[in-house]
Amino acid sequence: MKKKINNLLDNIEDSLLTIMGLFFYIFQSKYFLNNTDSFLDKYRYKKLRKLLIKSKEVEYYKNLFKEIDFDPNTDFNSLKDFYKIPLLNKNIVKKNINSFYHNNENYMTFKTSGTTGMPLTTRVSKVHWILEQSVIWRHWFTSGYKIFDHISILRSYNPKDGQKLFSHDKIKNWTYYSPYHMDDNSLFTYYNDMISRKTKFLRGYASSIVVFTKFCKKYNLSLNHLKGCFTASETLTTEDRKYIEEYFKVKVFDHYGLAEGVIMLHNLDSSGDYAICEEYGFLELFPSINENEYSIIGTCYNNFAMPLLRYDTNDTAIAIRDDTGKLIIKSILGRKDSNLKTFDGEIPTVNFYTILSKISGIEKWQVVQNCINEVIFILQISDQHNFDVICNEIKKQNSTKMKFSFEKDEFILTGEGKFNPFVNKII
Repeated sequence: MKKKINNLLDNIEDSLLTIMGLFFYIFQSKYFLNNTDSFLDKYRYKKLRKLLIKSKEVEYYKNLFKEIDFDPNTDFNSLKDFYKIPLLNKNIVKKNINSFYHNNENYMTFKTSGTTGMPLTTRVSKVHWILEQSVIWRHWFTSGYKIFDHISILRSYNPKDGQKLFSHDKIKNWTYYSPYHMDDNSLFTYYNDMISRKTKFLRGYASSIVVFTKFCKKYNLSLNHLKGCFTASETLTTEDRKYIEEYFKVKVFDHYGLAEGVIMLHNLDSSGDYAICEEYGFLELFPSINENEYSIIGTCYNNFAMPLLRYDTNDTAIAIRDDTGKLIIKSILGRKDSNLKTFDGEIPTVNFYTILSKISGIEKWQVVQNCINEVIFILQISDQHNFDVICNEIKKQNSTKMKFSFEKDEFILTGEGKFNPFVNKII
């Protein structure tokens, strides 16, 4: 009973923060990107200065600033001074996680999806979450969305035994369809429901929407009321974008963000170029050895509950310079995995990130497929958790006909010694 009450309160709070984000969009985010470069430079300096001073109250940065002899109150006099802070990465955060938390801040808790096979628990200031919602609203409204337009969502929904393969949210007018059930029979059910609701937008993982698009093309099916497509949480390749757009004759609006909440980018027009959400965070693009490839380094302005300064996202942006010398981001290289094979079709592997992110105690994981309809989970569990209990938790999340088995610690590396969270040995 207590758990149900807490879940209800969390849902109410989340809805309130989302609504507050909508008002923030109306009065600020809607117009923010129209500001001049001069204004944005002053804004960046002001936000970074406040963040640095607040970060002195966090154990990790208190020690770091002392080590590098840096006092934000006196040594941060221009944006160039920010580069005195060394780069940060996920391994450092994970090893020192408690020292990144600001214990006097009001926060929400999230888990990263573990794209490297190593999940991370993060804290997000509620004031930051409001701003994040406002930026999402801008992405949608700019792309043509209107409140109460029907959205068909192919992500995040994992029905339990006996439940329907889709769930409709009457208040938002969104329908969630299970991305774990992508065989032709299920997809026909989804398609017919989308038609009956006159869906205006598709939303989901790029891989799930590609599977659905291929299904529609196979049977020559169309969505006559469709106005656009929203993708997120997974790399959208140029080929996949083109495939979806050419078949449905609508634009794909991609969104890039992280559970760590350090930076956001997304498509705001038909060009396919990525706009930087300037009020959200500070973006640095580090050139790589390959032409037009840049490492994405982000710093969130407003997450005082867990400040991450100059955080290396481990993702790459493809960018070119325009006539003024400004870098224009054309695409992003990040997570992209092959689909798992089942007797009923394919399941995009990104859905397993969702399952594993909900279970505490997993230090590192790997999913291996040696044959159709079966997967092996290789798990490294923290000392405070029980291996069998976690295996049972994963089994409970399995709403498919796939067979799950489990192993401990012995991860598979490539011939070069590299680790991949998904290993698919089916040719």
